[in-house]
Amino acid sequence: MRDNQYSVFDIQRFCIHDGPGIRTTVFLKGCPLSCMWCQNPEGLDSKREIVYDENKCVGCFECIRICPQGVFSIKSRRLEMDRDKCIQCGECTKTCYSGALHFSSDYMTKEEIIGQILLDKEFYTATGGGATFSGGEPLLDPASLHELLLECKARDINTAVETSLYIDFEKLKPLIESVDHFMVDLKIFDDTLHKKYTGVSNQIILSNLKKLISVHNNVVLRTPVIPGVNDNEQELSKIQTFIESLDNILYWELLPYHRLGENKYASLGREPKIFGKGFDKEGIRRLIKERTVPIKC
Repeated sequence: MRDNQYSVFDIQRFCIHDGPGIRTTVFLKGCPLSCMWCQNPEGLDSKREIVYDENKCVGCFECIRICPQGVFSIKSRRLEMDRDKCIQCGECTKTCYSGALHFSSDYMTKEEIIGQILLDKEFYTATGGGATFSGGEPLLDPASLHELLLECKARDINTAVETSLYIDFEKLKPLIESVDHFMVDLKIFDDTLHKKYTGVSNQIILSNLKKLISVHNNVVLRTPVIPGVNDNEQELSKIQTFIESLDNILYWELLPYHRLGENKYASLGREPKIFGKGFDKEGIRRLIKERTVPIKC
């Protein structure tokens, strides 16, 4: 958060997969994990970044002239960025009329975010929907998120949070009552693999999950099924066995892997980790032999 403003990299309306009913999903920037398959790489870094969409570039190269740091150059007839020189001044985004250069997020006040959410309140009422806060990791700044949740509850808007639960549980406690639905990612059960592919241990996540379900009745678990990582009976069986030891999970949702986010990495000057073709929903269902846990694909 900067000067009482939230760093928001997207707000999507009429969402139907981020909780019950029709919802508005607010994507907050910054995440303590670094999942190699992340579909929202623009949400990983807490800081704003310059995005370069080569497909929108018209070749005017005004950015080269305007940039005070000499970030841009032409190599093999293509625009190149030296991101180490970039100070995020934004002069290039102001002169790029095609929109090829823009910031990865906007700074918005609490009032501006709530204003966007309120645009569709009639749909929430009619469908049991509401506002969902995602990321990145919306719990990266729990106190600031709590303010948004309280504003929603004051307006009788249903709330949901999509999270990894990688947080000090004491910081999570104050906002639990303001969340109607938690959607928690349980990506990998094997801790060594979890560290390898996400950059952090899963022990705090597993511990927090047990604590959360002891005080909250609407918790959904989600597992993205990633080729070569956890798309096997052994790993999914470990997750399922853990879920079966819990008493208060609504259902377990398994999410097919897709590659729609790969082009975003190039626009941020990063190399994506390429995974193979993933299972479709039917293929995932076949991996789960004993369905003692309610499953959604």
